[in-house]
Amino acid sequence: MERIKHAREALSGGNYPYVVRQCQEAVELLLKAALRIVGVEPPRWHDVGPVLRRERSKFLGGFRNISMSWHQYRGA
Repeated sequence: MERIKHAREALSGGNYPYVVRQCQEAVELLLKAALRIVGVEPPRWHDVGPVLRRERSKFLGGFRNISMSWHQYRGA
């Protein structure tokens, strides 16, 4: 939640690049937490996409379907 708070503050100040950075970090941390919830140690690098795709069978349907849709959207 700290990243979202900082993003809101930056947004009100017009610091848009910092808003984007804080939001990206918030999403990255959320995805890493989701991996931990299903018992997968997240990687120490930023892009967790390959690990999410590899481990998608461990997630419930909704989350699994979202990750699959994103995979198809990216054309990977």
